[in-house]
Amino acid sequence: MGPRLLILTPAVPFSEQLRAALIRTFPDLTIHIAESADAALPWIAETEGLLTIGSAVTDELLQAARKLTWIQSLGTGVDGIVDRPVLAPHVAVTNARGLFDDSVSECAVALMLALARDLPRLVHNQAARRWDFWTPRLLSGKCVGVVGLGAIGTMLAHKCNALGMRVIGITSRQEVPGVAVIFPYDQLIDAVGEADFLVLVAALTARNRGLINRRVFSSMRRSCYLVNVARGAMVIEDDLIEALRTRTIAGAALDAFTHEPLPVDSVLWSTPNLLISPHLAGPNDTHLERILGIIEPNIRALQQGDRGALINAVQR
Repeated sequence: MGPRLLILTPAVPFSEQLRAALIRTFPDLTIHIAESADAALPWIAETEGLLTIGSAVTDELLQAARKLTWIQSLGTGVDGIVDRPVLAPHVAVTNARGLFDDSVSECAVALMLALARDLPRLVHNQAARRWDFWTPRLLSGKCVGVVGLGAIGTMLAHKCNALGMRVIGITSRQEVPGVAVIFPYDQLIDAVGEADFLVLVAALTARNRGLINRRVFSSMRRSCYLVNVARGAMVIEDDLIEALRTRTIAGAALDAFTHEPLPVDSVLWSTPNLLISPHLAGPNDTHLERILGIIEPNIRALQQGDRGALINAVQR
């Protein structure tokens, strides 16, 4: 019998597709599916490999996982996994680094266009059979500040350049192709004053948790838009709500939130000039095929006892 795996993610249809694909390749695998940590508890004690996302993991789950040797993050980020003290030191962690550069950067561009052209207004007017007119904004000629210039941020900079935008970066890197000016994180306030769009694509770290706060909003142009396709915890949501209600900034589009799924009673649902996306930046029509290219070799590596062959191993 092969190793026992558990797929833990709220996206049940994707979990079922992933399980079916893995069983076709590894028919001896035992694979369970759970959409929440509570639902996973009946199987976690015997689970050797956990395929999941950080927001689905809990301390209770990890403490009960006595046979766990490997966690595969189904996304690029590993926050919520490696930053949990209860995670045993011997558990290998791998991620999906490199799979979402196109998808997340395309999502960021789509959300910028949606804000600039006020696409929600189009949808509302169509539903009301209302022929309305307003003046959309161009992306061409505008300045975009990209927070985080790893692979995704670099891809986004390339696409923004193609649209005729000026790109400035907020990063710890010294130089990035296609980026006109680079600001270190401690100069964020200076950087945001130049931007027409501020896009968050950085991984969540202790340094940037709560990075976008009231002070940052007050330093942004009133015509500036915020786009978050990174992690919800990078933004102080109460400060964003205040900034949107007082029109301190022009608008925002969020694909990530402090609590997911976004609670039905969250004030964000009714906040003006805010576009909500249910964490769709990464998933795409090639997601399954691409991630199998990481998961399947990693399963083989574990079956052979060769942890050194794991793809996208994360340094803990």
